[in-house]
Order: sequence, then structure tokens, then C-alpha cells
Amino acid sequence: MVIAFANGLVSVVMYKFQSLRTPSNIVLLSITWADMIIAPVLLAFAIMIASSKYTLACAVAMLNSTVIKIIIFHLTLISAERVYAIRHPLRYNRVVTVTRIRNALCVIWVTCVMSSLPAFVDDKFRGILAYCKQNQSEYSFQALDYFTGVLHYLFPFWLVVVSYVYIARVSLRQRKQVCTRHMISHARRQARDLKAAKTMAIIIGLFLLSFLPLVVILSLQLFRMRLSSRTYEKLTNIGYFLANLCALWNPVVYAYRNQAFKGAIRRLLHIRRLAIRRDVGSHRSRNHLER
Repeated sequence: MVIAFANGLVSVVMYKFQSLRTPSNIVLLSITWADMIIAPVLLAFAIMIASSKYTLACAVAMLNSTVIKIIIFHLTLISAERVYAIRHPLRYNRVVTVTRIRNALCVIWVTCVMSSLPAFVDDKFRGILAYCKQNQSEYSFQALDYFTGVLHYLFPFWLVVVSYVYIARVSLRQRKQVCTRHMISHARRQARDLKAAKTMAIIIGLFLLSFLPLVVILSLQLFRMRLSSRTYEKLTNIGYFLANLCALWNPVVYAYRNQAFKGAIRRLLHIRRLAIRRDVGSHRSRNHLER
């Protein structure tokens, strides 16, 4: 419920206030939609554990994996957008448009969903690609795991790391510079971009910390480290629980760091309170007239 409310509030605010629909905010809005999918996934896992019925465990796990991939590629897109904003501030508004960001987001969603479809294909057609089939060969299982891990996790991870190393270097260099008169406007623009980048860095840092335990656990299993089945199951459940908490970090951190977003939330809540007061006042006046 907390995940759904927090991310739903971001969506409502973005819908109500058109001034917030910047390219970077559009990406964050798309992340909130992915985060909201995690809420029913967690509920489904809880129901299966409580009832000890795991009929749809594979489908739910694959849905969770697909959402994780979508979020990772969103964070990669945000990192690239922030680097371009800092590196080319004068060309940013002309190159990075809302339309292009939306097209990139559509590609991310479609690609991640399509890449997960082979896992649901029956073994009569492509059994070697089905994660949940017990009769698949060990070699095909390892090959698919390595390919998925490199393409969907390691490659985006290193892109994000390199992007924010560059942002950190620019931030340190800017602090050492002395702003002359002809550099003031450029420095102010760059400072705003750096503040936005720091907000994104906090979001991405919390995301990576959330997923680090799960990545370590899955890596141990992937490289055939000796773990008992019960130990691995317990560690995996803990890892997935921590990983799914990332759905909370985005709205909380973004609302705390962004002044325009906080102001929009206050205005939205104030408008809602005024509407409630008007409804209560009109109801009381009608009751008074009826008497």
C-alpha cells in the first residue's frame, strides 16, 4: 500500500501540473509506473508463501524480473540524460526533448517485455529458453543466464557507474573554478544540472544498495558456490525483499530533493482541502435550509 500510494502520488502530481513534465521527470514518471507493478507482485508472493501454493510462482518471478530490468534501463537512461545536460548545456533543450524521451521509454518497455517472453514459451517450441522447465540442459541454462546477466545487469550497471564518475569529476572541477562575469550564467545553469544529477545519484545509489544483496546471492548460485537449498532459499527471499524496497526510494528521495515537486504536492493537498471544506460547507447549508 505504501509503494502504491507513494508512486501514485508522483503520477497524480505529474498529471495535474504540466510544468513538471520535463524530460528527466518523464523518465521518473515511467519508473513510478514500473514501481507500482512491484506492489501486486509482492502481494502475490505473500499470498503464495502464506498458502504454500506455488502454481504461478514462475510467472510472478518472471514478471518481477521484467520489472527489475525495466527499472535498470530507466536508470541508465537518466544517467545518460544527466551527463548530456552537464556536458552540452546549450544544446540540451534542442536535443533532449520530451518526444525523444518518450520514444526511448517505449523502446525500453517493449525490449524488456519481449526479452522476457522466451521464458514463457513452452518446451514443445523452444524448451531450451524456458527458465521454469526442469528438463532443460545445464549448458543452455548457464548460457542464457550469462547472456541475460551481462546484457541486462552488468552492462547497464557499468554505464551508470561511468556516468556518475564523470558527473562527480565535473562537480569537483566546478568548485575549484572562479566564476568570472562571462561565466556566471553558464555556471548557474551547470549548478542546477549538477543538483539534479545529485538527486539522481541518490536514487541510483539506493537502488544499487537495495539490489546488491540479491546480485551477490544469485552470483554465488550462478557460479556453483556450495549453498544448501534451504540456506539459498532464505537468502534469496531476503534479497528479493530488499530489492523490491527500491520501489519506495524513487518518490521519497525525489520529493525531498526537488523544490518544485514539493511545492506541487503542497498545492495539490491544499486544493484538495479547499474542495473538502466547500463540500462540507455546502452540505451544512443544505441541511440548514431544509430545517
